[in-house]
Amino acid sequence: CQDVTDVSKFDSVVLRGEENIVIEFYSPMCGACQEFAPIYDELARLLQPIPHIQAVRFDVTEQDIPQSGIDVGFELQATPQLYLVQHK
Repeated sequence: CQDVTDVSKFDSVVLRGEENIVIEFYSPMCGACQEFAPIYDELARLLQPIPHIQAVRFDVTEQDIPQSGIDVGFELQATPQLYLVQHK
Protein backbone atom coordinates (compact mmCIF):
# COMPACT_ATOMS: atom_id res chain seq x y z
CA CYS A 1 0.00 0.00 0.00
CA GLN A 2 1.42 3.34 -1.04
CA ASP A 3 1.35 6.36 1.27
CA VAL A 4 0.39 9.60 -0.45
CA THR A 5 2.49 12.13 1.44
CA ASP A 6 2.25 15.44 -0.39
CA VAL A 7 -0.05 17.47 -2.61
CA SER A 8 1.84 16.83 -5.86
CA LYS A 9 1.80 13.08 -5.25
CA PHE A 10 -1.89 13.25 -4.30
CA ASP A 11 -2.72 15.00 -7.56
CA SER A 12 -0.53 12.81 -9.77
CA VAL A 13 -1.44 9.44 -8.22
CA VAL A 14 -5.01 9.90 -7.01
CA LEU A 15 -6.55 12.49 -9.31
CA ARG A 16 -4.60 12.33 -12.55
CA GLY A 17 -3.14 8.84 -12.46
CA GLU A 18 -3.92 6.16 -14.99
CA GLU A 19 -4.96 3.54 -12.44
CA ASN A 20 -8.16 3.32 -10.46
CA ILE A 21 -7.47 4.12 -6.83
CA VAL A 22 -8.89 2.99 -3.52
CA ILE A 23 -7.80 5.66 -1.04
CA GLU A 24 -8.02 5.42 2.71
CA PHE A 25 -8.02 8.63 4.72
CA TYR A 26 -6.82 7.68 8.20
CA SER A 27 -5.25 8.83 11.45
CA PRO A 28 -2.59 6.65 13.09
CA MET A 29 -3.99 7.64 16.51
CA CYS A 30 -7.55 6.54 15.67
CA GLY A 31 -8.59 3.26 17.29
CA ALA A 32 -10.91 2.33 14.43
CA CYS A 33 -8.11 3.06 11.95
CA GLN A 34 -5.72 0.82 13.88
CA GLU A 35 -8.29 -1.99 13.85
CA PHE A 36 -8.96 -1.48 10.14
CA ALA A 37 -5.27 -1.31 9.13
CA PRO A 38 -4.72 -5.09 8.73
CA ILE A 39 -7.92 -5.38 6.70
CA TYR A 40 -6.85 -2.56 4.39
CA ASP A 41 -3.37 -4.06 4.09
CA GLU A 42 -4.98 -7.34 3.01
CA LEU A 43 -7.16 -5.49 0.48
CA ALA A 44 -4.05 -3.78 -0.91
CA ARG A 45 -2.30 -7.15 -1.16
CA LEU A 46 -5.27 -8.69 -2.99
CA LEU A 47 -5.44 -5.77 -5.42
CA GLN A 48 -1.73 -5.94 -6.36
CA PRO A 49 -2.08 -8.53 -9.14
CA ILE A 50 -5.16 -6.85 -10.60
CA PRO A 51 -4.33 -4.46 -13.45
CA HIS A 52 -5.31 -0.79 -13.28
CA ILE A 53 -6.16 -0.56 -9.58
CA GLN A 54 -4.13 0.16 -6.48
CA ALA A 55 -4.67 0.99 -2.83
CA VAL A 56 -3.14 4.11 -1.27
CA ARG A 57 -3.31 5.83 2.12
CA PHE A 58 -3.46 9.45 3.21
CA ASP A 59 -2.60 10.37 6.81
CA VAL A 60 -4.93 13.24 7.78
CA THR A 61 -2.81 14.09 10.84
CA GLU A 62 0.17 14.98 8.64
CA GLN A 63 -1.72 17.39 6.38
CA ASP A 64 -5.15 18.45 5.27
CA ILE A 65 -6.84 16.97 2.24
CA PRO A 66 -5.55 19.07 -0.67
CA GLN A 67 -7.96 21.59 -2.17
CA SER A 68 -7.89 19.58 -5.40
CA GLY A 69 -9.32 16.62 -3.47
CA ILE A 70 -12.00 18.75 -1.82
CA ASP A 71 -12.91 20.16 -5.23
CA VAL A 72 -13.68 16.65 -6.54
CA GLY A 73 -15.75 15.74 -3.49
CA PHE A 74 -13.43 14.18 -0.91
CA GLU A 75 -15.04 15.10 2.37
CA LEU A 76 -13.71 13.73 5.62
CA GLN A 77 -16.48 12.96 8.09
CA ALA A 78 -14.72 10.25 10.11
CA THR A 79 -11.66 8.05 9.95
CA PRO A 80 -11.01 5.67 8.44
CA GLN A 81 -12.80 6.74 5.30
CA LEU A 82 -12.47 5.12 1.88
CA TYR A 83 -13.08 6.44 -1.61
CA LEU A 84 -12.87 4.75 -4.98
CA VAL A 85 -11.47 6.95 -7.75
CA GLN A 86 -12.16 5.47 -11.18
CA HIS A 87 -10.03 6.56 -14.13
CA LYS A 88 -10.92 3.77 -16.56
